[in-house]
This record gives sequence, structure tokens and C-alpha cells, in this order.
Amino acid sequence: VRSPLHAGASGEVILAHLPDDEREAYLSSPLQPITPSTITDPSALRLILRKIRERGFAASSNETAGGLAGVAAVITERGRPIASIAVSLPAQRYTPDVVDHIGPLVRTQGEAISAALV
Repeated sequence: VRSPLHAGASGEVILAHLPDDEREAYLSSPLQPITPSTITDPSALRLILRKIRERGFAASSNETAGGLAGVAAVITERGRPIASIAVSLPAQRYTPDVVDHIGPLVRTQGEAISAALV
């Protein structure tokens, strides 16, 4: 099943790292929800995408499927986002402590994969 870039950590981390013009073009199109938790407001999503770029990873819960959460980091090739690496977990295990622990680990792995692609 394909999910749009604005739904869930795996897509959001790619969207956050697109060039500004590509990201804005995407955000100017209609953003359809996958679940009631999917963020479809472009202004709200811009704030989330900025935080993703600052932290180096994305975290979301119940955006693509009820009961599912994820933490993801971008994989780049020559500075361009091409994929993401993610850890999925049951939404009931999604807490700030878990995100703060898993996020940096996933980010490190995304950076290592990106470095290997050079």
C-alpha cells in the first residue's frame, strides 16, 4: 500500500528534506487524509516539517493506520532525499521517551546509509 508523503513518519521525513520549491508545490496540492490523525493542514505540516529537519528524524502515530506509530530518518544520495529508514511500533508504545531514544538511533542509521551511497 502506498501512502502519500504527508502521512506518517516515513513520508514526512522525505517531504521535509525536499528542496523548498518541491516541498511547497506538494503542500499546495490537496492533502487527503488516510486516517483521522493524518495532518492535512499545510501550515501545521510546515511546522512539523521544520521540526523534522531540526531533529533529523520524524515521528508520528496513527497517521497511516490506527494503532501504528513510527520513527523515521531520511536517506539521501548526493544530498537529495531518496528513501527513509523507519522503526514501526504499536501506537500504545509511542511515548516521548521512546521517540527520544529511537529517533537518534534511526537518524544515525539513515546517515550511515546515505554516506555509503556516495
